[in-house]
Amino acid sequence: MIRLWFAGLLLAGCGGEVTPMPPDLGPDMTPPPFGIEITAVIDGGALYPFDPQKGDHGEHWVRLPFRVTLHPGTEERQDLRIAVAPPKALRGPQVSISGGWYNGSVGMAYRAFDWLSPQMGSIKTDVLFQRNPKIFEDNNEALQGDLEFRVKAQIVQYEEVIAESGEAIIQGYYPKRLSDQNFSVYSGQVDGEYLYLSARANGGPFGGQGGVYRVKIGSGTVEHVATHKARGDQTVPFLVDGDTLYFVSFLVDDGTSVLMKGAKDGTGTPAQITIAKDARNVLAIGRDTTHIYLALEMKGSTAAYRFSKADPAQGTAQSAGLGSLKRNTLAVTKDHFVLMRDDPPALLRLTKDLSTIDKLIDLGSTAGERTLVCDDSYCFWTEWYDGWLFRVPILGGTKVKLASTNQPILWDGSYLYSGINGLIRVAPKENSPVQRLFEGSVVPLLGLDEDYIYFGRDDRLWRLHK
Repeated sequence: MIRLWFAGLLLAGCGGEVTPMPPDLGPDMTPPPFGIEITAVIDGGALYPFDPQKGDHGEHWVRLPFRVTLHPGTEERQDLRIAVAPPKALRGPQVSISGGWYNGSVGMAYRAFDWLSPQMGSIKTDVLFQRNPKIFEDNNEALQGDLEFRVKAQIVQYEEVIAESGEAIIQGYYPKRLSDQNFSVYSGQVDGEYLYLSARANGGPFGGQGGVYRVKIGSGTVEHVATHKARGDQTVPFLVDGDTLYFVSFLVDDGTSVLMKGAKDGTGTPAQITIAKDARNVLAIGRDTTHIYLALEMKGSTAAYRFSKADPAQGTAQSAGLGSLKRNTLAVTKDHFVLMRDDPPALLRLTKDLSTIDKLIDLGSTAGERTLVCDDSYCFWTEWYDGWLFRVPILGGTKVKLASTNQPILWDGSYLYSGINGLIRVAPKENSPVQRLFEGSVVPLLGLDEDYIYFGRDDRLWRLHK
């Protein structure tokens, strides 16, 4: 939680008791010196103007909490108070709070609001600011990227400003489009200055080509780095590890797939890696510092598999009791390899040498792909029918509900993100508030780095500051 202080004109000291304003105070009174300051408490350290309150006429608003503190100017005038009355009938000062979004020198949706305090002192209030519409409008660059929200407060008496706070600046964030290339995206990974995608390009120089792409985050330059020969919109697992790209390529004649290893910049010719005998499809790929981990579809069964990065021929398979495994869904921690089983639904925890399999927890249902993440303490996942994001200790225990979503999730070590009806984030603790970063349709999450989260919307690539 960050507290931002709006410095006011503090013309004299303050103190003493608060008493009512004399009823015979008239317009000929000389306004006394006043001071004002305003506090805004913004959860998460930044302001996202995308969780609107709908007004009577369909307009959208953003509700912001403020605490306004009024300071009397002299001991002799400490009996002043702000009357609760319509503006034209005011006998005392009126507080006006105004603010707006700015991108450089361009002001947007600037709106002033009046608020009346019942007494001198510190009062908490909610103020509604009109938000900007069409935040994803392609040709509206002014609505994209990192913005500032500027706000100030005034005390006005009989249409005369008798005190004004300084203008404060709160950092605010809007999504910014990364590239003009149209993509149907399936999954993604951020690696350094590139966003890697398993996708099909629609139109443009890559029109109709499926495979692994990378987009330079700063410039939006698109490169096609591998062809996976997928059929239709089939999701294709891939993994960038160091300078290496591991990806699945399909054999069109029989629908099986093989694992390929190539350079992540697309140079050279990728080589096929020989994995478990009778493997028909690679369902998911994970890694740690020394090994690559796979979920495999076998002839009549499934298997967990790992091989050494230094010597891919050194592989170990384990297939006992795994059942039907979820595609593109696995997690690797310091000590464990975790898979999601479709039928019957469960999380399976394996030791990293694959010698031991334990059922971590039964699930009510499984959701789509990429709906499982784990760290060394907890696993997080979403369930389709329950419609919740859950948490359970990696060593087993009671599951805890965190947020309402049945969509894929990303985890940055501090927050979990999910693309349900826009984009939400929540801390991994029980009863943590859920913050909506923007509202809209379901969006595919593609990756994150230290500062940004990346996602797809309307066949375009976007990023939003965290």
